[in-house]
Amino acid sequence: MFSGSIVLTFNTFNGSVRTNISFKIYDVISRILTEMGLIKKSRLGTFNLPCHHASSKQIIKAIFQEGSFEIRRLEIKKTAWNGGTDDEDERASDKNRARGKLVVKYIRAVLKALLVAGFGEGVLDELFGRASVKFTKLMNAQDCQFHNIVVWQTRN
Repeated sequence: MFSGSIVLTFNTFNGSVRTNISFKIYDVISRILTEMGLIKKSRLGTFNLPCHHASSKQIIKAIFQEGSFEIRRLEIKKTAWNGGTDDEDERASDKNRARGKLVVKYIRAVLKALLVAGFGEGVLDELFGRASVKFTKLMNAQDCQFHNIVVWQTRN
């Protein structure tokens, strides 16, 4: 009998960090901030959004090193950026706009506090309005998916 279990989900990357489409989100945001004049192009390489996407090996190692849990199951799940949208009975242009807006909703939730601390609340609407358009174009051109590690663990 298990004494306790937990299921955790982590963002990860598939393949090279440099070519991973998940990191394209941060690239788009930083480019828009540059276009808006909030980051100088010369300082773009020093702009820091402190996000870490661990590999499955790193997560497994950390769980085993900590020692309190045993991994029962580990899976990598791929989810489209606009996962969960219902595409039925929508015109193509409406569907495309909705896809970009959905991505912006959850990216805004994740990054809002960091962006407000760095640039103020007043930039958010313009930033994410532009991002919605760019994310829509990106999703139309590429297969944009998140890779998530799902780990079921039980207490030792």
